Amino acid sequence: MTPDVAAPRNELGVQMLSRELHSQIFKNASFPAPDPAYVRIAREHLETHGLDPAQGSVLPGTAFPLPPLLGANLDQHFHAVGRRAGQPYLALARALAAAHLPPPPDAWDLQPGWTKYCHRPDGSSYCEPVPAPAHEGRPEEMLVFDVETMPRYGPHPVLACAASTNAWYAWISPWLLGRSSDPAHLIPLGDPAVPRVVVGHNVAYDRARVREEYALGGTGNRWLDTMALHVAVTGISSHQRPAWMKYRKSQAEARRLRDEAYEAVVDLVKHGNGGLEHLLMDEEGEGDAELEMSGKRWEDLTSANALADVAKLHCGIEMDKEVRNDFMTRTPEEILENVHDYLTYCANDVAVTHAVFSKVLPEFLARCPHPVSFAGILTMGSSFLTVNESWEEYIENAERKYKELEDKVKSRLVQLAQQAKTLADGERWKDDVWLSQLDWTPKIAGKSRGRVKKAPAPKPPPVFWPQWYWELTRPKKDLPPGTIDLSVRTRIAPLLLRLSWLGWPLFHSREHGWTFRVPRSADFPTRASELDFYHPDDETLKEMSEGGGFVFYKLPHKDGEKANVGSPLGKTFMKYAQDGTLKSPGDEAKDALDMNAQCSYWISARDRVMNQMVVWQDQELQMGIQDDRAPAAGEERPKKWGMILPQVVTMGTVTRRAMEKTWLTASNAKKNRVGSELKAMVRAPEGYSIVGADVDSEELWISSVMGDAQFGLHGATAIGWMTLEGTKAAGTDLHSKTASILGISRDQAKVFNYSRIYGAGMRHAVLLLMQANAGMLPEQAQALAEQLYAQTKGKNTHRQDLFGRKFWYGGTESFVFNKLEEIALSDSPRTPALGCGITHALSKEYLPPGFGTDYMTSRINWVVQSSGVDYLHLLIVSMAHLIDKYKINARYLISVHDELRYLVADEDKYRAALALQIANLWTRCLFAYRLGMGDLPQGVGFFSSVDVDKVLRKEVDMPCVTPSQPHPIPPGESLNIQALIEKMDGASLWKDGRPMTVDSDAPPADLLDGYQEPDCLVHRASSAAWLRAQATTELSEIKLLSRAHKQLSTGGQPAAKGNTRRRKKKAVADDANVDWSNVVEEAIGAQTPS
Repeated sequence: MTPDVAAPRNELGVQMLSRELHSQIFKNASFPAPDPAYVRIAREHLETHGLDPAQGSVLPGTAFPLPPLLGANLDQHFHAVGRRAGQPYLALARALAAAHLPPPPDAWDLQPGWTKYCHRPDGSSYCEPVPAPAHEGRPEEMLVFDVETMPRYGPHPVLACAASTNAWYAWISPWLLGRSSDPAHLIPLGDPAVPRVVVGHNVAYDRARVREEYALGGTGNRWLDTMALHVAVTGISSHQRPAWMKYRKSQAEARRLRDEAYEAVVDLVKHGNGGLEHLLMDEEGEGDAELEMSGKRWEDLTSANALADVAKLHCGIEMDKEVRNDFMTRTPEEILENVHDYLTYCANDVAVTHAVFSKVLPEFLARCPHPVSFAGILTMGSSFLTVNESWEEYIENAERKYKELEDKVKSRLVQLAQQAKTLADGERWKDDVWLSQLDWTPKIAGKSRGRVKKAPAPKPPPVFWPQWYWELTRPKKDLPPGTIDLSVRTRIAPLLLRLSWLGWPLFHSREHGWTFRVPRSADFPTRASELDFYHPDDETLKEMSEGGGFVFYKLPHKDGEKANVGSPLGKTFMKYAQDGTLKSPGDEAKDALDMNAQCSYWISARDRVMNQMVVWQDQELQMGIQDDRAPAAGEERPKKWGMILPQVVTMGTVTRRAMEKTWLTASNAKKNRVGSELKAMVRAPEGYSIVGADVDSEELWISSVMGDAQFGLHGATAIGWMTLEGTKAAGTDLHSKTASILGISRDQAKVFNYSRIYGAGMRHAVLLLMQANAGMLPEQAQALAEQLYAQTKGKNTHRQDLFGRKFWYGGTESFVFNKLEEIALSDSPRTPALGCGITHALSKEYLPPGFGTDYMTSRINWVVQSSGVDYLHLLIVSMAHLIDKYKINARYLISVHDELRYLVADEDKYRAALALQIANLWTRCLFAYRLGMGDLPQGVGFFSSVDVDKVLRKEVDMPCVTPSQPHPIPPGESLNIQALIEKMDGASLWKDGRPMTVDSDAPPADLLDGYQEPDCLVHRASSAAWLRAQATTELSEIKLLSRAHKQLSTGGQPAAKGNTRRRKKKAVADDANVDWSNVVEEAIGAQTPS
């Protein structure tokens, strides 16, 4: 219900939760109210940036009984639901990590399916065929698992090994043994209802080959990935990778030189020079010392993600992975011939994976101790997607349209090439500025090499082709002899198209990539750097530049002047073709660029899409998908249903974001992108719907609420208020403000805002501006970027003696960046919501002295994105709790960063939608709670809408029409919280609609094991002076504030000398009631001569 009651508002005009909701969520939560001085500073700060608290939005009040909290307060509730969702899997995982595996078999029994190898207590052993891993009549609950496939023959498994604490198991495909002509066999793991932990390295690959996983109802299996655990604990950011690669290379070279020196000393000793024995001992000692020292560098605390690299890092195990290549290259007969060796290889992978798991699981649990973090990745490791025969039609249609568009442009390019070839007569090509760049050296056109079947006829006079044309017709694999191999990706295509930039012809440089040539006498205003040429292949360009009266400039690249453009026909140049910056004499360039733009997605995704492992339901494998309805008039019922298990790495980046190459990177359907309807090919079976939501401005809100936490008040910072209350119509939201400063569109402004929040610097903003406007001069872009950063991020003090740290001041986002940097630069950075720690490689502890601010972008990005991962885990675990408690027929489908989707039985779709709204409300409130704020703005409490749909897509009203999919898909439903409550005729998650009790559930005592009350006020500002210092635009005022603050802090005495780093103080300091405006005015007055 939504009673018409006066909406509660905080001191800054932000509408808060109704008191009914507040009393249920924030019970037993008592945080000190923000001091009046803090509120006064916040109001002045908002006014300075043109924001009026009186203009806060008015939303309908929402109030209904919520499910009871499982604990005395919200924080205990999440600890309890995390513990419940993680059991019994956490206990099983810990037991497996602490256990020793039995010794692997010495010999292997060759029979199809599973064979169990067991050691008796007396030391003897035996093997026996089993339908699935089981011991003493009970299914195995803990397994370490590895699968081998032969990709040339298909994606299905040929061998597998598993180990438990009881026995070893080996599985052999009947196809490999010659017992079946069909390679499509899946591996059974046993009763799907049994709670079971399965551990593997990149375990999603192994999971996709397990029979029971292809079931609509799911299984009790939970998959733990040693690669994901390794990344979460010791992963590195993309910014660190080049430095790490360089360090690894230098270390390898140092080891090689040391080994050579060591061998030389050994050789001298062997030749009887005993006096050198001490040198040998010294060399060994130095090596140990070097290793000990190197252990303190971040580069030595990480590795690549392959099992061999991870095993060496965590366990010191050296692995030989050359055998893996045999599965890529050899025939089934060759594999079978040496199958004993290959099973031993597979078993060794299992043993090493267990050794790695024993190391990385305890490290992960120490670094991410909240039970929600573990429970979240359990669910994310069980994603699935349902498809029908439209999947196969999609691939056929996309491929056909791609070929059709490509052939059209190719045929035009071939025509241009053939026309250009005719200019060889009389050397007319010399008069063409583009074609004269080609190699016109005559070459005899010869036939394709092949067997001569009869005596050749007398030879006609030789035909001479230009060298460039001859190279286009070279014999190539899969092409008939004499075929011209020419596409928009061919190097000479821009020259055949006679492309120009701002009217000046394009030239290709071996050293600088694609450039354009301008006469020195031309009136061409630019601050782009004039190019010099040093590569021998650019001699002609050098002559034109030095003596021919021409200047060359690079085509603009998104990464700046130092980067070379590889092709001016890439999709990033489409906008330049549309506005005439890049053009050709006819429409060919526009057509080529348009084709490239239309096909760019399919070109990049087609291999990944075609290699998706789709398992279809049949008589042998029943997935539980039924379609018994009578088809509507003119409708064809799906002929078949199947499943795809996405290869998700649950924590694939340093920020613990999930990674997957196809579904997590899929674009939304666009009318001019072939194949971009990919996601919409995921279809809900008959009787089911896909229910989900996108978190509104997730990481922007997370960042801004961290800044607001300094005041203990929502909307206290300009960015916080704009995020909560700003509107597009009034121009007071963040994106509109940025668009106004830069003179760009609101959509373009989003890119600037998010990159800045993630820590990108001013240089990045300059590049973005110059990309948006090719004619903009660098100094114009620099001036605009400086203006943007001065108004948003603010200025930096660049000194440590003011409040004990460098900090930002005067901008709309200064409070946010100071808080993000405070967390990122702390001795032990942890996310505020779930207390997850940063990886070793980004920890201050392992960065050399002086590196405190290096990789700052990565570290700030970690704080924001890792908090976003916390948000997702909280949502998922809340949903697991509500689905279980209220018996909702729903199953986690997939999540894409801030999108979450479930497959839900139609009779429960609205209950699932309401559960998502409640899960989001709880999650947002926990963030506020852990940041020391005992309330939440109404505007962010609920999803703006929850989607109920029959296909997977970004918005329910997207028709998903593309060049390869011309038929609109009917829209789904989109429901906000008010519409949802009305549709449900109330707001109950019970199937029978009875009211949800408002009484608290007392959780079993064991669900609060390990719970520690957090210090929620640690993010509250230590003083009003510190807040005002961040709000002011004057450095002189900051100096006075700092001086007065020190005097007050030391009781009027001069501050003690020594470490000036600001020590952690209690959240609300003694000077909170000081009117700092008066302090500053008095200080200024005292310094002014009379």
